[in-house]
Amino acid sequence: STRWHIAVEAVKQALAKLDPWDRAGVLSFTLKREWRPLPKVIAPFDRELIARDLLSLKGDRNFEAGFNTDIYGAVSEALDVAEQEKSAVKVVVVLTDGADKDDPGGKVRNHRELAMRAMAKGINIVALGIGDGFIGEAPEVRAARRVIQNLATKPEFAKIANDAESARSAPVIFVNAVEFAYKAYDDEMQRRERERQKRPVETPKDPRLDVLEGRFALTMTPVGSQLLGLRELPEPPPRLLKYARCQLRQEAALALGFAPGEGGEAQPVALAVSSFGLGRAAFWASGLDPSSLGDVAAWLEWPRLAAQALRYLTPREDPQPRLVGRATTGGISLLDPIEGARYWLRTAQGEQAMELKDGRLVAHEGQLEEGAAEVIEALGVERRVLGDVWLSREARLDSLQRAQVEPERRTPLQARAPEVTVRYQPAVAPMLWALAVMLALMPLERLIRRRS
Repeated sequence: STRWHIAVEAVKQALAKLDPWDRAGVLSFTLKREWRPLPKVIAPFDRELIARDLLSLKGDRNFEAGFNTDIYGAVSEALDVAEQEKSAVKVVVVLTDGADKDDPGGKVRNHRELAMRAMAKGINIVALGIGDGFIGEAPEVRAARRVIQNLATKPEFAKIANDAESARSAPVIFVNAVEFAYKAYDDEMQRRERERQKRPVETPKDPRLDVLEGRFALTMTPVGSQLLGLRELPEPPPRLLKYARCQLRQEAALALGFAPGEGGEAQPVALAVSSFGLGRAAFWASGLDPSSLGDVAAWLEWPRLAAQALRYLTPREDPQPRLVGRATTGGISLLDPIEGARYWLRTAQGEQAMELKDGRLVAHEGQLEEGAAEVIEALGVERRVLGDVWLSREARLDSLQRAQVEPERRTPLQARAPEVTVRYQPAVAPMLWALAVMLALMPLERLIRRRS
Protein backbone atom coordinates (compact mmCIF):
# COMPACT_ATOMS: atom_id res chain seq x y z
CA SER A 1 0.00 0.00 0.00
CA THR A 2 1.05 3.66 -0.52
CA ARG A 3 2.33 5.91 2.24
CA TRP A 4 -0.98 7.77 2.26
CA HIS A 5 -2.99 4.59 2.78
CA ILE A 6 -0.65 3.66 5.65
CA ALA A 7 -1.21 7.07 7.21
CA VAL A 8 -4.99 6.79 6.91
CA GLU A 9 -4.96 3.31 8.45
CA ALA A 10 -2.84 4.63 11.32
CA VAL A 11 -5.36 7.39 12.01
CA LYS A 12 -8.25 4.93 11.84
CA GLN A 13 -6.68 2.48 14.30
CA ALA A 14 -5.74 5.27 16.71
CA LEU A 15 -9.31 6.61 16.72
CA ALA A 16 -10.62 3.10 17.40
CA LYS A 17 -8.63 3.02 20.66
CA LEU A 18 -10.37 6.09 22.05
CA ASP A 19 -12.93 5.79 24.82
CA PRO A 20 -16.44 7.21 24.17
CA TRP A 21 -15.74 10.38 26.17
CA ASP A 22 -12.33 11.17 24.58
CA ARG A 23 -11.93 14.00 22.09
CA ALA A 24 -9.78 13.95 18.94
CA GLY A 25 -9.29 15.94 15.75
CA VAL A 26 -7.53 15.31 12.42
CA LEU A 27 -5.63 18.05 10.57
CA SER A 28 -4.51 17.40 6.98
CA PHE A 29 -1.82 19.71 5.63
CA THR A 30 0.07 20.27 2.42
CA LEU A 31 0.41 23.89 1.30
CA LYS A 32 -2.96 24.45 2.97
CA ARG A 33 -4.37 23.15 6.23
CA GLU A 34 -7.84 21.73 6.84
CA TRP A 35 -9.42 20.13 9.93
CA ARG A 36 -11.23 16.84 9.25
CA PRO A 37 -12.76 17.40 11.84
CA LEU A 38 -11.92 19.80 14.67
CA PRO A 39 -11.45 18.10 18.07
CA LYS A 40 -14.69 16.47 19.21
CA VAL A 41 -15.99 13.21 20.68
CA ILE A 42 -15.39 10.59 17.99
CA ALA A 43 -18.39 8.27 17.60
CA PRO A 44 -17.87 4.78 16.06
CA PHE A 45 -19.37 5.82 12.72
CA ASP A 46 -17.05 8.88 12.59
CA ARG A 47 -13.98 6.66 12.09
CA GLU A 48 -15.14 5.38 8.71
CA LEU A 49 -16.26 8.85 7.62
CA ILE A 50 -12.89 10.39 8.55
CA ALA A 51 -10.95 7.61 6.80
CA ARG A 52 -13.11 7.94 3.67
CA ASP A 53 -12.62 11.71 3.71
CA LEU A 54 -8.84 11.39 4.00
CA LEU A 55 -8.63 8.85 1.16
CA SER A 56 -10.54 11.24 -1.10
CA LEU A 57 -7.88 13.98 -0.77
CA LYS A 58 -5.93 14.99 -3.86
CA GLY A 59 -2.44 13.57 -4.29
CA ASP A 60 0.88 15.42 -4.23
CA ARG A 61 0.87 15.73 -8.02
CA ASN A 62 -1.70 18.51 -7.72
CA PHE A 63 0.71 20.72 -5.81
CA GLU A 64 3.95 22.45 -6.71
CA ALA A 65 7.14 20.42 -6.99
CA GLY A 66 9.57 20.31 -4.13
CA PHE A 67 8.76 20.57 -0.42
CA ASN A 68 4.97 20.86 -0.44
CA THR A 69 4.16 20.27 3.25
CA ASP A 70 3.98 23.18 5.69
CA ILE A 71 4.83 21.18 8.82
CA TYR A 72 5.65 24.22 10.95
CA GLY A 73 2.36 25.94 10.20
CA ALA A 74 0.36 22.73 10.74
CA VAL A 75 1.92 21.97 14.13
CA SER A 76 1.53 25.58 15.21
CA GLU A 77 -2.19 25.52 14.33
CA ALA A 78 -2.62 22.15 16.10
CA LEU A 79 -1.08 23.66 19.23
CA ASP A 80 -3.38 26.69 18.99
CA VAL A 81 -6.41 24.39 19.03
CA ALA A 82 -4.99 22.02 21.68
CA GLU A 83 -4.32 24.92 24.05
CA GLN A 84 -8.03 25.76 23.99
CA GLU A 85 -9.04 22.20 24.91
CA LYS A 86 -9.99 21.50 28.54
CA SER A 87 -8.73 17.91 28.51
CA ALA A 88 -6.36 16.82 31.27
CA VAL A 89 -3.88 15.20 28.83
CA LYS A 90 -3.15 16.42 25.30
CA VAL A 91 -1.05 14.65 22.66
CA VAL A 92 -0.29 15.85 19.12
CA VAL A 93 0.84 13.13 16.67
CA VAL A 94 2.58 14.43 13.51
CA LEU A 95 2.99 12.19 10.46
CA THR A 96 5.01 13.43 7.47
CA ASP A 97 7.03 12.01 4.57
CA GLY A 98 9.64 14.72 4.10
CA ALA A 99 11.21 18.00 5.13
CA ASP A 100 9.37 21.21 5.87
CA LYS A 101 8.54 23.90 3.34
CA ASP A 102 10.76 26.97 3.36
CA ASP A 103 9.42 30.05 5.10
CA PRO A 104 7.96 32.50 2.54
CA GLY A 105 9.85 35.37 4.17
CA GLY A 106 13.17 33.52 4.11
CA LYS A 107 13.34 33.18 7.90
CA VAL A 108 14.87 30.11 9.53
CA ARG A 109 12.16 27.94 11.08
CA ASN A 110 13.07 26.64 14.50
CA HIS A 111 10.89 23.59 15.09
CA ARG A 112 12.33 23.19 18.57
CA GLU A 113 10.43 26.33 19.55
CA LEU A 114 7.20 24.45 18.84
CA ALA A 115 8.29 21.61 21.13
CA MET A 116 9.21 24.06 23.91
CA ARG A 117 5.86 25.82 23.50
CA ALA A 118 4.02 22.48 23.73
CA MET A 119 5.90 21.41 26.87
CA ALA A 120 5.15 24.76 28.52
CA LYS A 121 1.42 24.05 28.01
CA GLY A 122 1.61 20.40 29.10
CA ILE A 123 1.22 19.06 25.55
CA ASN A 124 3.29 16.16 24.17
CA ILE A 125 4.25 15.87 20.49
CA VAL A 126 4.96 12.51 18.83
CA ALA A 127 6.67 12.96 15.44
CA LEU A 128 6.73 10.16 12.84
CA GLY A 129 8.44 10.29 9.48
CA ILE A 130 7.84 7.60 6.85
CA GLY A 131 9.14 7.04 3.33
CA ASP A 132 12.39 7.23 1.41
CA GLY A 133 12.64 10.96 2.09
CA PHE A 134 14.61 10.01 5.21
CA ILE A 135 17.20 7.75 3.48
CA GLY A 136 20.69 9.01 2.73
CA GLU A 137 22.80 11.98 3.75
CA ALA A 138 21.58 14.57 1.27
CA PRO A 139 20.91 18.05 2.75
CA GLU A 140 17.15 17.71 2.37
CA VAL A 141 17.25 14.27 4.07
CA ARG A 142 19.22 15.60 7.04
CA ALA A 143 16.79 18.53 7.25
CA ALA A 144 13.83 16.13 7.31
CA ARG A 145 15.36 14.09 10.14
CA ARG A 146 16.10 17.26 12.14
CA VAL A 147 12.45 18.31 11.83
CA ILE A 148 11.30 15.00 13.35
CA GLN A 149 13.88 15.14 16.15
CA ASN A 150 13.19 18.79 17.01
CA LEU A 151 9.40 18.45 17.04
CA ALA A 152 9.31 15.51 19.49
CA THR A 153 8.94 16.64 23.09
CA LYS A 154 10.89 13.56 24.23
CA PRO A 155 13.66 11.65 22.39
CA GLU A 156 11.59 8.45 22.39
CA PHE A 157 8.74 10.33 20.67
CA ALA A 158 10.79 10.78 17.47
CA LYS A 159 10.17 7.87 15.05
CA ILE A 160 11.48 7.37 11.50
CA ALA A 161 10.31 4.53 9.23
CA ASN A 162 12.30 4.78 6.01
CA ASP A 163 11.65 1.32 4.57
CA ALA A 164 8.52 -0.60 3.62
CA GLU A 165 8.66 -2.96 6.59
CA SER A 166 9.02 -0.26 9.25
CA ALA A 167 6.47 1.96 7.46
CA ARG A 168 3.83 -0.69 8.03
CA SER A 169 4.37 -0.23 11.77
CA ALA A 170 3.08 3.35 11.60
CA PRO A 171 -0.39 2.33 12.86
CA VAL A 172 1.28 0.71 15.89
CA ILE A 173 3.10 3.95 16.68
CA PHE A 174 -0.18 5.86 16.50
CA VAL A 175 -1.86 3.37 18.82
CA ASN A 176 1.08 3.57 21.24
CA ALA A 177 0.64 7.35 21.32
CA VAL A 178 -2.98 6.88 22.42
CA GLU A 179 -1.93 4.39 25.12
CA PHE A 180 0.74 6.85 26.29
CA ALA A 181 -2.00 9.49 26.63
CA TYR A 182 -4.03 7.15 28.85
CA LYS A 183 -0.99 6.43 31.05
CA ALA A 184 -0.22 10.14 31.25
CA TYR A 185 -3.83 10.77 32.26
CA ASP A 186 -3.58 8.23 35.09
CA ASP A 187 -0.33 9.82 36.26
CA GLU A 188 -1.91 13.29 36.15
CA MET A 189 -4.90 12.15 38.19
CA GLN A 190 -2.60 10.58 40.79
CA ARG A 191 -0.55 13.79 40.98
CA ARG A 192 -3.70 15.87 41.50
CA GLU A 193 -4.91 13.50 44.18
CA ARG A 194 -1.58 13.78 46.04
CA GLU A 195 -1.79 17.58 45.88
CA ARG A 196 -5.39 17.51 47.07
CA GLN A 197 -4.42 15.43 50.10
CA LYS A 198 -1.65 17.89 50.98
CA ARG A 199 -4.01 20.87 51.01
CA PRO A 200 -5.59 21.78 54.36
CA VAL A 201 -9.20 20.81 54.83
CA GLU A 202 -11.43 23.78 54.07
CA THR A 203 -14.66 24.38 55.90
CA PRO A 204 -17.50 24.01 53.39
CA LYS A 205 -19.55 27.08 52.66
CA ASP A 206 -23.12 27.45 53.80
CA PRO A 207 -25.07 25.15 51.46
CA ARG A 208 -28.35 27.02 51.93
CA LEU A 209 -30.03 28.31 48.76
CA ASP A 210 -31.62 31.67 48.22
CA VAL A 211 -35.21 30.49 47.75
CA LEU A 212 -37.82 33.02 46.68
CA GLU A 213 -41.53 32.55 47.32
CA GLY A 214 -44.26 34.02 45.18
CA ARG A 215 -45.98 33.23 41.88
CA PHE A 216 -43.45 32.98 39.03
CA ALA A 217 -44.91 32.60 35.53
CA LEU A 218 -42.91 30.31 33.22
CA THR A 219 -41.66 31.31 29.78
CA MET A 220 -40.24 28.99 27.11
CA THR A 221 -37.20 29.60 24.90
CA PRO A 222 -36.55 28.08 21.44
CA VAL A 223 -34.28 25.54 23.15
CA GLY A 224 -37.12 24.55 25.45
CA SER A 225 -39.55 24.28 22.53
CA GLN A 226 -37.19 21.90 20.74
CA LEU A 227 -36.36 19.93 23.90
CA LEU A 228 -39.92 19.55 25.19
CA GLY A 229 -41.70 19.30 21.84
CA LEU A 230 -44.07 22.17 22.68
CA ARG A 231 -44.82 25.15 20.47
CA GLU A 232 -45.89 27.43 23.28
CA LEU A 233 -47.05 27.47 26.88
CA PRO A 234 -50.75 27.71 27.74
CA GLU A 235 -52.40 31.03 28.56
CA PRO A 236 -52.18 32.00 31.32
CA PRO A 237 -48.78 30.28 31.77
CA PRO A 238 -48.32 27.93 34.75
CA ARG A 239 -46.68 29.50 37.79
CA LEU A 240 -44.20 28.16 40.31
CA LEU A 241 -44.62 28.99 44.00
CA LYS A 242 -40.94 28.60 44.96
CA TYR A 243 -37.80 29.35 43.00
CA ALA A 244 -34.09 28.97 43.85
CA ARG A 245 -32.20 32.04 42.69
CA CYS A 246 -29.34 30.97 40.38
CA GLN A 247 -27.29 32.12 37.40
CA LEU A 248 -26.94 30.45 34.00
CA ARG A 249 -23.48 29.15 33.15
CA GLN A 250 -21.93 30.28 29.89
CA GLU A 251 -21.89 26.76 28.40
CA ALA A 252 -25.48 25.97 29.45
CA ALA A 253 -28.68 26.54 27.48
CA LEU A 254 -31.89 27.97 28.93
CA ALA A 255 -35.01 25.87 28.27
CA LEU A 256 -37.55 27.41 30.67
CA GLY A 257 -37.32 30.80 32.33
CA PHE A 258 -39.56 33.30 34.07
CA ALA A 259 -41.50 36.28 32.82
CA PRO A 260 -39.61 39.60 33.04
CA GLY A 261 -39.55 41.03 36.51
CA GLU A 262 -40.60 37.80 38.24
CA GLY A 263 -37.23 36.11 38.62
CA GLY A 264 -35.59 38.66 40.87
CA GLU A 265 -32.32 40.37 40.02
CA ALA A 266 -30.53 37.11 39.10
CA GLN A 267 -30.88 35.54 35.69
CA PRO A 268 -34.30 33.84 35.68
CA VAL A 269 -33.51 30.15 35.21
CA ALA A 270 -36.26 27.55 35.66
CA LEU A 271 -34.85 24.67 33.56
CA ALA A 272 -31.33 24.67 32.06
CA VAL A 273 -29.46 21.94 30.19
CA SER A 274 -25.79 21.45 29.36
CA SER A 275 -23.56 18.85 27.74
CA PHE A 276 -19.86 18.05 27.32
CA GLY A 277 -18.88 15.14 25.11
CA LEU A 278 -21.37 12.39 25.81
CA GLY A 279 -22.16 13.71 29.30
CA ARG A 280 -25.39 15.65 29.87
CA ALA A 281 -26.85 17.55 32.81
CA ALA A 282 -30.11 19.32 33.58
CA PHE A 283 -30.98 21.73 36.41
CA TRP A 284 -34.51 22.39 37.70
CA ALA A 285 -34.65 25.49 39.90
CA SER A 286 -37.62 24.44 42.04
CA GLY A 287 -38.88 21.52 44.10
CA LEU A 288 -41.06 18.62 43.00
CA ASP A 289 -43.66 18.89 45.78
CA PRO A 290 -47.03 20.62 45.21
CA SER A 291 -46.08 23.43 47.59
CA SER A 292 -43.24 24.37 45.20
CA LEU A 293 -44.75 23.47 41.82
CA GLY A 294 -48.02 25.35 42.26
CA ASP A 295 -49.92 25.52 38.95
CA VAL A 296 -47.25 23.38 37.28
CA ALA A 297 -48.36 20.34 39.29
CA ALA A 298 -51.83 20.50 37.70
CA TRP A 299 -50.48 21.32 34.23
CA LEU A 300 -51.41 18.49 31.85
CA GLU A 301 -48.04 18.74 30.05
CA TRP A 302 -45.99 18.41 33.26
CA PRO A 303 -45.50 14.60 32.84
CA ARG A 304 -44.37 15.21 29.27
CA LEU A 305 -41.80 17.74 30.46
CA ALA A 306 -40.36 15.15 32.86
CA ALA A 307 -40.31 12.48 30.14
CA GLN A 308 -38.51 14.70 27.63
CA ALA A 309 -35.98 15.77 30.25
CA LEU A 310 -35.21 12.09 30.91
CA ARG A 311 -34.82 11.53 27.19
CA TYR A 312 -32.24 14.30 27.03
CA LEU A 313 -30.28 12.91 29.99
CA THR A 314 -30.24 9.34 28.64
CA PRO A 315 -27.04 8.43 26.69
CA ARG A 316 -27.66 8.38 22.98
CA GLU A 317 -26.63 4.69 22.75
CA ASP A 318 -29.57 3.71 25.01
CA PRO A 319 -33.19 3.54 23.83
CA GLN A 320 -35.24 6.56 24.69
CA PRO A 321 -37.27 6.03 27.85
CA ARG A 322 -41.05 6.06 28.09
CA LEU A 323 -43.06 6.66 31.25
CA VAL A 324 -46.01 4.49 32.27
CA GLY A 325 -49.05 6.37 33.60
CA ARG A 326 -52.41 5.20 34.95
CA ALA A 327 -52.62 1.37 35.09
CA THR A 328 -55.99 -0.36 35.45
CA THR A 329 -57.61 -3.54 34.19
CA GLY A 330 -59.16 -1.41 31.46
CA GLY A 331 -55.80 -0.28 30.05
CA ILE A 332 -52.38 1.24 30.72
CA SER A 333 -51.48 4.84 29.77
CA LEU A 334 -48.15 5.66 28.09
CA LEU A 335 -47.09 9.28 28.43
CA ASP A 336 -45.14 9.35 25.14
CA PRO A 337 -45.59 6.18 23.04
CA ILE A 338 -43.61 5.51 19.85
CA GLU A 339 -45.53 5.26 16.61
CA GLY A 340 -45.03 1.89 14.93
CA ALA A 341 -43.88 0.11 18.10
CA ARG A 342 -45.48 -3.13 19.30
CA TYR A 343 -46.39 -3.79 22.93
CA TRP A 344 -46.96 -6.83 25.16
CA LEU A 345 -47.96 -7.35 28.76
CA ARG A 346 -46.01 -10.05 30.62
CA THR A 347 -47.76 -11.68 33.57
CA ALA A 348 -47.37 -14.93 35.51
CA GLN A 349 -49.57 -16.62 32.89
CA GLY A 350 -47.39 -15.50 29.95
CA GLU A 351 -47.27 -12.63 27.44
CA GLN A 352 -50.36 -10.95 26.07
CA ALA A 353 -50.33 -8.75 22.95
CA MET A 354 -51.57 -5.20 23.55
CA GLU A 355 -53.08 -2.60 21.24
CA LEU A 356 -52.24 1.11 21.40
CA LYS A 357 -55.36 3.30 21.25
CA ASP A 358 -55.29 7.01 22.06
CA GLY A 359 -52.14 6.68 24.15
CA ARG A 360 -53.45 3.66 26.11
CA LEU A 361 -52.45 0.01 25.92
CA VAL A 362 -55.61 -2.11 25.90
CA ALA A 363 -56.31 -5.81 25.44
CA HIS A 364 -57.62 -6.97 22.07
CA GLU A 365 -60.61 -8.50 23.85
CA GLY A 366 -62.06 -8.04 27.32
CA GLN A 367 -60.33 -6.74 30.42
CA LEU A 368 -56.84 -7.30 31.81
CA GLU A 369 -56.34 -9.44 34.89
CA GLU A 370 -55.54 -7.84 38.23
CA GLY A 371 -52.04 -8.20 39.62
CA ALA A 372 -48.39 -7.44 38.81
CA ALA A 373 -47.20 -7.25 35.20
CA GLU A 374 -44.41 -5.89 32.97
CA VAL A 375 -44.91 -3.65 29.93
CA ILE A 376 -42.72 -4.74 26.98
CA GLU A 377 -42.00 -2.57 23.95
CA ALA A 378 -40.59 -3.82 20.62
CA LEU A 379 -39.26 -1.60 17.85
CA GLY A 380 -37.94 -3.66 14.97
CA VAL A 381 -36.02 -6.62 16.41
CA GLU A 382 -35.24 -4.88 19.73
CA ARG A 383 -37.37 -5.62 22.80
CA ARG A 384 -37.12 -3.91 26.16
CA VAL A 385 -39.09 -3.72 29.42
CA LEU A 386 -40.57 -0.26 30.00
CA GLY A 387 -41.44 -0.90 33.62
CA ASP A 388 -43.46 -2.77 36.23
CA VAL A 389 -47.15 -2.01 36.79
CA TRP A 390 -49.85 -3.18 39.19
CA LEU A 391 -53.21 -3.59 37.51
CA SER A 392 -56.24 -2.81 39.66
CA ARG A 393 -59.87 -1.96 38.99
CA GLU A 394 -59.31 1.66 40.05
CA ALA A 395 -56.02 3.45 39.48
CA ARG A 396 -54.11 4.56 42.56
CA LEU A 397 -53.66 8.28 43.05
CA ASP A 398 -49.88 8.08 42.72
CA SER A 399 -50.14 6.15 39.43
CA LEU A 400 -51.03 9.43 37.73
CA GLN A 401 -47.33 10.43 38.10
CA ARG A 402 -48.31 14.02 38.92
CA ALA A 403 -49.42 15.79 42.06
CA GLN A 404 -53.06 16.89 42.38
CA VAL A 405 -53.38 20.10 44.32
CA GLU A 406 -57.21 20.22 44.30
CA PRO A 407 -58.64 16.89 43.04
CA GLU A 408 -62.19 17.09 41.74
CA ARG A 409 -65.20 15.55 43.47
CA ARG A 410 -63.51 15.39 46.88
CA THR A 411 -66.08 15.40 49.75
CA PRO A 412 -65.28 18.13 52.29
CA LEU A 413 -64.58 17.00 55.85
CA GLN A 414 -67.41 17.40 58.39
CA ALA A 415 -67.32 17.27 62.19
CA ARG A 416 -69.20 14.29 63.71
CA ALA A 417 -69.34 12.31 66.98
CA PRO A 418 -66.99 9.36 67.31
CA GLU A 419 -68.52 5.97 66.67
CA VAL A 420 -68.46 3.46 69.56
CA THR A 421 -68.43 -0.19 68.65
CA VAL A 422 -70.45 -2.43 71.09
CA ARG A 423 -69.71 -6.16 71.19
CA TYR A 424 -72.34 -8.65 72.44
CA GLN A 425 -71.31 -12.14 73.61
CA PRO A 426 -73.29 -14.83 75.62
CA ALA A 427 -72.16 -14.89 79.34
CA VAL A 428 -73.78 -18.22 80.51
CA ALA A 429 -70.60 -20.28 80.56
CA PRO A 430 -68.50 -17.70 82.46
CA MET A 431 -71.25 -17.28 85.10
CA LEU A 432 -71.48 -21.04 85.72
CA TRP A 433 -67.70 -21.25 86.17
CA ALA A 434 -67.76 -18.38 88.67
CA LEU A 435 -70.63 -19.97 90.69
CA ALA A 436 -68.80 -23.32 90.87
CA VAL A 437 -65.65 -21.66 92.25
CA MET A 438 -67.65 -19.84 94.95
CA LEU A 439 -69.38 -23.06 96.13
CA ALA A 440 -66.02 -24.84 96.33
CA LEU A 441 -64.48 -22.10 98.50
CA MET A 442 -67.39 -21.83 101.02
CA PRO A 443 -66.41 -24.90 103.24
CA LEU A 444 -62.84 -23.64 103.43
CA GLU A 445 -64.05 -20.21 104.57
CA ARG A 446 -66.20 -21.76 107.35
CA LEU A 447 -63.27 -23.88 108.64
CA ILE A 448 -61.06 -20.78 108.91
CA ARG A 449 -63.74 -18.96 110.92
CA ARG A 450 -64.14 -21.81 113.46
CA ARG A 451 -60.42 -22.07 114.17
CA SER A 452 -60.06 -18.35 114.55
